[in-house]
Amino acid sequence: MLDTKKVGSVMIVGGGVTGMQSALDLADAGYFVYLIEKSGAIGGGNIVYGSVAGNSFAIGQNNNVGASTAPVRNAIAIGTANNVDSDYTIHIGRGLDEVATGGGEYVMVGRNNDQNNDYDLSSIDCSFIVGASDQGAANSRRNAIVVQNKTTGSNESNVILPGVGKYRNYATEAAAIAGGVPLYGLYRNGEDIKIRITP
Repeated sequence: MLDTKKVGSVMIVGGGVTGMQSALDLADAGYFVYLIEKSGAIGGGNIVYGSVAGNSFAIGQNNNVGASTAPVRNAIAIGTANNVDSDYTIHIGRGLDEVATGGGEYVMVGRNNDQNNDYDLSSIDCSFIVGASDQGAANSRRNAIVVQNKTTGSNESNVILPGVGKYRNYATEAAAIAGGVPLYGLYRNGEDIKIRITP
């Protein structure tokens, strides 16, 4: 019987979409495949400036991690067109930009956040931000969940703050409503958590 098993290796240079698909097709056909990519990212169009103190990488397309003048360590971008500029920061989604937090590194999941129109997290030591979105008008863009880190030396658990930031940058609930912020769902009002069914 004739042996039809393929023998041989193939090297593919470039970890873009075409290179990855070619590697998969050739591997399925029975070849040993070596995929070579010069950067710390696969998917195509990614720019990664990692620090020698810790690897950074990107998976997807058109992500930017660090800068030539400010490489970052242990930073990750997964998805499309995310920008990561800080050490130990992870962006998963599309079009995510850095946000200022009180504690530095965090994981953010969502798409197209806009710090100017989203909640102010600069005073919150948070580790996980969910729901950054471009849905609706500018004053409708909100984080859905923020997990706040426990304070140093305490035994408390992490705190989930739905609708964090009270009323964006407004001092009172009434001022937020007058400013057009749609307060509905679950949000914080001082020491209380409010549930509003309709906007």
